[in-house]
Amino acid sequence: MGWIELKKQPVNDIATQNTARVVKTVDADIMCVVEVENRTALGNFNKFLLDNHYKYNLLIDGNDSRGVDVGILSQHEIVNIETHIYDSFKDSNGRTQRIFSRDCAHYTIKKGDNTIHLLCNHFKSKGYGSPASNNARRLKQAETVNKIIKQKKQTFIFSTFFCLSQKSIYICCIHLSIFYSK
Repeated sequence: MGWIELKKQPVNDIATQNTARVVKTVDADIMCVVEVENRTALGNFNKFLLDNHYKYNLLIDGNDSRGVDVGILSQHEIVNIETHIYDSFKDSNGRTQRIFSRDCAHYTIKKGDNTIHLLCNHFKSKGYGSPASNNARRLKQAETVNKIIKQKKQTFIFSTFFCLSQKSIYICCIHLSIFYSK
């Protein structure tokens, strides 16, 4: 058993403050968040930069050792969470691989008499690996999201974040879909 000591480095205050401005402007009741270090950081972001706008926050450490996880901020009660960090598949070399680079967290939220099912994800980035393996991984992630939704037979909101680059142009997208499953 072993460990490493992490060095703390200052965060880019201007970028963090700009993120807070965007979150305040959007003023969503429920927000999936990506590339969050940990739940304490998420809580501090809400407390110090959003003036405790969100009553609930949750984050489960995912499969990425860099501390870039997915979480949620909500004004409504989070009544359940299911993680998919252990979902796996056999790659072309027969090795077991985790499907989700971080997690594909399934949050169940109560809003009055309504129940909201939300899948928060961050699909595989282009940062590491070959384009072919990255594309195959994202396809596997998308197929697994589809399978999760079909198995639950509930209406889901699915949110993911992914980045693409094209000749030095870096494009990041937030994709939001609503799926009706019967």
